Amino acid sequence: MLSTRKDAVTGLEIKVVPASEGKRDAELADAVERDIVKNTTAKLYTLIRDMPDAPAKGFSVSEIIWDTDKTPWKPAAYKFRDPRRFQYDKETEKTLRNCQTIR
Repeated sequence: MLSTRKDAVTGLEIKVVPASEGKRDAELADAVERDIVKNTTAKLYTLIRDMPDAPAKGFSVSEIIWDTDKTPWKPAAYKFRDPRRFQYDKETEKTLRNCQTIR
C-alpha cells in the first residue's frame, strides 16, 4: 500500500508557478525549475518518493547534499535517513534530533 502511495505521488507533474507576475518572482521560479526540479544529478523524485513514509512512520527525514563548488549552491543529492536514527528531545518533545553519529 505504501508503494502505491509513493507511485501516485511520484507520478504527478511538478509545476513551478511564480508567486506574482513580477520579474523577481519569475526569476526565482525559473531558478527553482532549473536548479531543483530539472536537476538530474540530485534527482528530486528520490526525495519525493521517500516523503510519503511520514504518515506510516510519524515523520520522514531526508538530507540535502549540497554542491558547494560554485554559487549559487545547488542540491547534489537527496539521501534518505532511517527514522530510527532520530528522536524527539526529552524536554519539549518538539525538536527532532539525530540520536546517532552520521557515518
